[in-house]
Amino acid sequence: MEEYTINHIRTVLLVTLSILVIIILYYKLLQYMKKDMDRRSYPVLLPFKLSDQKLLVSIELPRNAEVSLEILDVEYNSVRSLIQGEQALGEVSYEVDMEDLPVEAAFVRLSSEGHQVLRRIEV
Repeated sequence: MEEYTINHIRTVLLVTLSILVIIILYYKLLQYMKKDMDRRSYPVLLPFKLSDQKLLVSIELPRNAEVSLEILDVEYNSVRSLIQGEQALGEVSYEVDMEDLPVEAAFVRLSSEGHQVLRRIEV
């Protein structure tokens, strides 16, 4: 009888511990998913230098928004405006001819709904 009680207590403790581990893992998963959703609520900016003459600028917007997309020089002065105005949600890419720019471009800036994303153009 005493052996049955000890085995029963061990089983109950093991099941309780397993349930606790599952709850903790589920909580961690919810935290990760929330961080991922928060990250996706901001605009994404990806500049790729295709060659010395061409630059590909891709943006991804999580919703319709007022957007400003600019190419900047090394002193953060706007050299060229690519977008200025309302933009639909989704992904859009722009190819820019670097030879047409008056100075050497160094950065791309995306402004949307109070958020700014600045990326360096890799040389």
